[in-house]
Amino acid sequence: MADDDPFGNIRKILLFRYLVIRRINFTFAFVKSYGHKIIALGLLLLFATYWSSITLFPHAHRIGDRVYVHSHPFADANNHTHSEQQLQVIEYLSLLLATSVAIATAVIHLTAIRYYFKVPVVVARQSSPIRVCGLRAPPVMA
Repeated sequence: MADDDPFGNIRKILLFRYLVIRRINFTFAFVKSYGHKIIALGLLLLFATYWSSITLFPHAHRIGDRVYVHSHPFADANNHTHSEQQLQVIEYLSLLLATSVAIATAVIHLTAIRYYFKVPVVVARQSSPIRVCGLRAPPVMA
């Protein structure tokens, strides 16, 4: 007799579901409490890596009548070369980045102007005057 319990598989499935749900809830709680710190640290690390790469390793290549200036880490400065296709990719990526920054700056600028200098909306009703229906102050007894 291998297994006399007809609900054994169901119990295993329910136990598995329970453990998975507990694991998911633990993960969400962990991300909720530490997620912003992990993301901030990751962005700081990404920025530090990018900044050090562009600051520490700039160099130029002259091919024909063009000079390609870019930066990336490399092992040996004397044997460092790029093919014509690689330099074209670098040129196109630089153009794409410069265009994207220019468009994003224009959009942010126009959005900010529209946000700060909104046209005031008139709230009062100007089509008909406010009518006073014969109301007056009470008489004064002297």
